[in-house]
Amino acid sequence: MAKKNHYLLTHNLSHKIYNRIEALPIVDVHNHIDAEQLTVPAKNIWDLMCAKDHYILELLNSFGVAQSFLLGRVSDREKFRIFSENFYKFSGLPSRDWFLLDLKNNFNIEIKTLDPSNEDHVWKKSLSILAGGHLTPAAIIRNSNIEIIGTTNEPWEDLRVHQQGIAGLSRNPLRPSFRADSLIKIWDPRWKKDRLPRLGLTKFPRFSAYLEAIRKRFSYFMNHRNLSVDIAIDEPEFSAVDFKTAEHIFKKCLEDSNLPKNERDNFYSYMICEVMSEWCYAAGIPLQLKIAALRDQRKMGVPDGSDISDHTITFRSLAFLANKYDPEQIRTPKSAIFISIKDPAGYPGQAELARIFPNIYYSGSWWTQDSPEGLETGLRLRTPIAGYYKGLHFYTDARSLTVFRSRFDMFKRVLANHLAEQIDKGRLTESLAFRIAEDLSYHEPKRLFKIS
Repeated sequence: MAKKNHYLLTHNLSHKIYNRIEALPIVDVHNHIDAEQLTVPAKNIWDLMCAKDHYILELLNSFGVAQSFLLGRVSDREKFRIFSENFYKFSGLPSRDWFLLDLKNNFNIEIKTLDPSNEDHVWKKSLSILAGGHLTPAAIIRNSNIEIIGTTNEPWEDLRVHQQGIAGLSRNPLRPSFRADSLIKIWDPRWKKDRLPRLGLTKFPRFSAYLEAIRKRFSYFMNHRNLSVDIAIDEPEFSAVDFKTAEHIFKKCLEDSNLPKNERDNFYSYMICEVMSEWCYAAGIPLQLKIAALRDQRKMGVPDGSDISDHTITFRSLAFLANKYDPEQIRTPKSAIFISIKDPAGYPGQAELARIFPNIYYSGSWWTQDSPEGLETGLRLRTPIAGYYKGLHFYTDARSLTVFRSRFDMFKRVLANHLAEQIDKGRLTESLAFRIAEDLSYHEPKRLFKIS
């Protein structure tokens, strides 16, 4: 990998722009960090950088390393050795870049690749640093200059760590987001067995009691500095659905979870358009929608990561939601709806919604689009339609704390290159490019998510 000062920067102006934004704090509004993990230091480099990174686990599994090996009782030392043997297969993937950057940022280990010839040195040096107590969660957060860690939390979580903060930090960076998927997908076989009891409900509650139980959990989150409501939906088909229709579907699902698609769509519509969006607007917080990712397509693989893109996105359906909460029509506090999609083929439609609706913002680049190529594609396809300021351009979606710095650094470098090219073409002045870079990297996420 190229030296850090030149990595991904291909233009003299790129360096100037990057130098303006390199040290800006990290504001990450969507990730999957388990706050409980931040209460104890990692045991070793596999535990710290690999064991929770679903990108690494998914790819190793795809390269032929068995799930039973990756998730079983095999020692972390052996897992790291196998990772080093397969690391060359990560060539071309951003995970390779992030891992090498993370080694340098956290352990001051600067290597061009990881392989069997150097993995023992990497293991022993990193183990020594971790054993010395120099790389606690608080130290990683300080060294990475992380200001906000916007976690994604199930509605029944107690948010204990969010309330207490992280040992060793004077300022608490943790902000939860209310992840409502598990309470909307009432046709999921786990709903009656696992999720209703977590809300303190019997197996056959009234629909009104169900909504009230969810509202209480939402209020609990709001009392713990809730950042947003976050919902993943495969195929949005929003329409006008009233309480009685939703109640009928709810009662039917209590007896038989095998709902037809039109009834699933109708229940989604009611819960998102009439309940969750209403609560967001009343509270003045954003709604994050993760659209058209078909979940868990590989049934036997490692958990968290076997999702693929769905190319059929009904933007007319999303326009229904945007119209319902258009700030020109309602008197509730203005709040934003952020739409993330996995497939770049949908970027123009995504940006068109952001262009015409004041309350809609495009979001991402998400998941497999967070590579340098994917980030540049997002800037290239969406900016000409909706501009820079109708988008949330980056979040980590990470499960490992160490990767925040390297992922944001990659985004800042891609952004610096993009803006430098716009200056070269005579489309931006240097001073305006500096302002845009600073805004997109730091100020705009704080403004859009109302972080003071």
